[in-house]
Amino acid sequence: GGYNFTTCKELLYNLDKTFLRRMQENFGWRYRDGIVETENMRCQMEKIRKHFYFSGRVQGVGFRYRSYYIAQSMGLTGWVKNAENGEVIAEVQGFESRIRFLLKFMNSLKRIKIRKMDNKPHSIREDETTFKIL
Repeated sequence: GGYNFTTCKELLYNLDKTFLRRMQENFGWRYRDGIVETENMRCQMEKIRKHFYFSGRVQGVGFRYRSYYIAQSMGLTGWVKNAENGEVIAEVQGFESRIRFLLKFMNSLKRIKIRKMDNKPHSIREDETTFKIL
């Protein structure tokens, strides 16, 4: 497993300071070695993969970019894309606590309004190493 650490570090360093500060205020995140983590992420559970459908104000509001950034920075893999019906669809793989954190983070963003979220379990893809915007 693993993911492209260089890309992750570049993404983190390119983020504006107010965004990093807001993340820290909202979630108590610490910035260390290019990885953002919280205390509850320390308990490493078994990997899972889920298929998500998000509806609401989710297109044209930075949903895919923000989810890509946060997923990469936490070592999650998978993909996210806009659907023709206005939804955003994603498949996310990694530790369950990190996936929950990603969802909490996306729900906290003011421009994004997730009105409905459905998910179903999916089989793990061992060969996958990155998170992509499709």
